[in-house]
Amino acid sequence: MSPPRSCAPAAANRSCPHAPRGCSVDAYQSEQKRRAVAEARIQELVNELPPRLQDVYTCLLEGLTNRRIARKLGISENTVRIYVSEVLHRLGHTSRTELIAAALGNEPAGRYHGQSAAGHLGAEGMPRPTPRS
Repeated sequence: MSPPRSCAPAAANRSCPHAPRGCSVDAYQSEQKRRAVAEARIQELVNELPPRLQDVYTCLLEGLTNRRIARKLGISENTVRIYVSEVLHRLGHTSRTELIAAALGNEPAGRYHGQSAAGHLGAEGMPRPTPRS
């Protein structure tokens, strides 16, 4: 019996005993590495944001509405709306939900695989875009 397709490279090196446990451990470790790279990239992009946009990003992660963000930061709701759009654009997300999911490690770090937020080729490790239906 040949090893499962996902274990074929590991089986060739005899590091996978062809047991589900061995394959699961490899898959888990790969997922942990992928998440670590994605989290590092998110943090890098967040650190590149101007301080005011970092404040808005923090408020978004707290789940605040535009009105509450405006009150907390002492700016108008219209300015908050613009800042929220800018944060989402720079981090490569289309919604607050997508941004929060990425921050929690449940989604890719952005739609622009292989590109920085400005659209230029960027560092490796940026997740691939998710297909849209």
